[in-house]
Amino acid sequence: TITSQKYAGAVAGYSNGNINNVIANNNKINVEEETEKNIYVGGIVGKTESNLAGAKVRGAKIQVTFESKENTVFLGGIAGLTQNAKIENSEVFDISANTSKYEGRTYAGGISGYVIGASILSCGVSSESSTSRITLNPNNSSSIVGGIAGFLKDGEVKRCAVGEVELNSHSSAGIVS
Repeated sequence: TITSQKYAGAVAGYSNGNINNVIANNNKINVEEETEKNIYVGGIVGKTESNLAGAKVRGAKIQVTFESKENTVFLGGIAGLTQNAKIENSEVFDISANTSKYEGRTYAGGISGYVIGASILSCGVSSESSTSRITLNPNNSSSIVGGIAGFLKDGEVKRCAVGEVELNSHSSAGIVS
């Protein structure tokens, strides 16, 4: 179990160096209290400003359990926020993410919650044993979730697939919300 207040990931909370060919199995990541304005949570890395290739995440359980309206949460199966970087040839299986008590702005995606000036190439999100679920507070009009990326700005998503993923949010879409 990984518990954090700002940056959380199975490999790194924050990265500006390349990450290649890593596997994260059955990790639990909890954000239990608010101490920072922005919170970055990912199955591999909370926030990345570098390239990531060949990552595999299986059975990740991500929970944001505090109640607040003041923060922004960036949540992803691979990376919470991807900035000026590339995620490629990576897969997420059987992810469970929940922010149902949280009332602040949330960006969530099966691969990355927020993508700015970055690329997501040849990636996938699916289920092997149980349905993958990304559940955000449905009464929160500031919640955005996508099967691959929650929000995409000045970036690209190519050759990606989503299968058997349940998205629950005020605003959700199969690939990019």
